[in-house]
Amino acid sequence: MKIAMLNEAAPIPGRMNEDACAIFSSGDQIALLVADGAGQRMKTTQTTALFERLGTGTTSARFAAQLTRGVFEANLHRAPNEILLRANAALRQEMDSVYGELSAAALRQHEPQLAPYLDEDPRLFRMALAVCVATAVQIDRRARTLDYAHAGDTALLLFHADGRISEPTRDPVGHYDEAALKQAQQIQAEHGAPHLADVLDDPRVREANWRNGLYHNYVDGQGAVDPNLGVGVINGLPELTAYIQQDTLDLTGVEGVLVCSDGFPWPAPLDEPAEERAARLQSMRERIEHDGLEGYYVALRATERADFTRDLYPRFKIHDDCTAVYVTLSD
Repeated sequence: MKIAMLNEAAPIPGRMNEDACAIFSSGDQIALLVADGAGQRMKTTQTTALFERLGTGTTSARFAAQLTRGVFEANLHRAPNEILLRANAALRQEMDSVYGELSAAALRQHEPQLAPYLDEDPRLFRMALAVCVATAVQIDRRARTLDYAHAGDTALLLFHADGRISEPTRDPVGHYDEAALKQAQQIQAEHGAPHLADVLDDPRVREANWRNGLYHNYVDGQGAVDPNLGVGVINGLPELTAYIQQDTLDLTGVEGVLVCSDGFPWPAPLDEPAEERAARLQSMRERIEHDGLEGYYVALRATERADFTRDLYPRFKIHDDCTAVYVTLSD
């Protein structure tokens, strides 16, 4: 068995890494975590001291991801699902220490600058919360099983001995991002802008991307969850229980386990056909197996830099934080 880890901030001067990862191995038992912080869509003023317990300039996204890592490390032998729920409860407790409770009314009282948004729709208080997504995994090498729990757009990939690559986790975020990027492409065409990057700051694109935060642990106007719309995230809200993906998988015939943040996969065009996606994942696997995570990372960053206009691979950022944990299994 071999375990490799990569955890690199986006190459932006002064940027703090908003991904977090952790590994524990006792031989037959292996526990893995990758967490990826999501930026606040509405900035708060009362949380500065809380977030900066982790260092000056700590963002809400980094705070949520690092808190989740800490909960993971304190609960290594618990089920992955319980770890994510404990992280969610711990984040709620931290936010309660600032606001008294985690609600639109409490934030309106303590963050009066948010009142126009909260008066429009109280559910928008989600936009002001500390947020991360995460995938937690436990591998039992003796039993050849893998348990996982997943919320958001981190990912779990399995590399099979017969060459297949399976994706047990779903990405409920991707279609929201794609909708905003398609809107950007329409605006680019309307204005005749040379590059997609030229229109990503258009107010309509920014608004569409901003509004997607409403779907974090989503509830409708009557307070009901909707798995067809909602995105599971660790943000302190109890609705996470409705959105966690979890399962136990048979590892027979599996050679490698990869857990990663959304900044790690090779970029893709919009509306990527299934066969092209399969080929892209196969190419990723070949690079990882041949060059290791570090070699893969070097090639990824070069490809991202070459497409800084974001025309070939539409995306909001040139680079994102990039994190992966890769376990090569052997009998």
